[in-house]
Amino acid sequence: MEKIKQILKKLIELICLGEEVKIDTDSKELKLSVSGNDLGIVIGRDGKNMQALESIINLIGKRKKLLCRNVTIDIKDYRKKKIDKIKKTAVIMAKKAISEGRKIALRPMGAYERKIIHNLLAKFKDVTTRSRYEEPNRRIIIYPIKGSK
Repeated sequence: MEKIKQILKKLIELICLGEEVKIDTDSKELKLSVSGNDLGIVIGRDGKNMQALESIINLIGKRKKLLCRNVTIDIKDYRKKKIDKIKKTAVIMAKKAISEGRKIALRPMGAYERKIIHNLLAKFKDVTTRSRYEEPNRRIIIYPIKGSK
């Protein structure tokens, strides 16, 4: 485990031009947190570069049998902020669906983001959610439950 931590840290430092990398091994996955300046290009538009880097690390790590759990990368708290924003939007839209008594369609999003919303809104007794359409237009529809107003 120590060897893979060193490899991951060195790789991220090289890609991110020597910025600070912290590794958290307390959860089910290895979490790499990167902080520093000028990391926008590593994050990429909508976090796509960060996701690609994460996918490459996981693929190589598992093929070489260096990883026994997934690696997640968060650069400048981008992922955390994005999840917080997604959750906030989902709650606002769920309340809107309830108050207006009609279904609300959210913007297209990836499977990971949809899973977060489905799990969050499953706790609401007044709405139900479904994913509709095909990629890349797959989105969540929030339905109010009749009589929940």
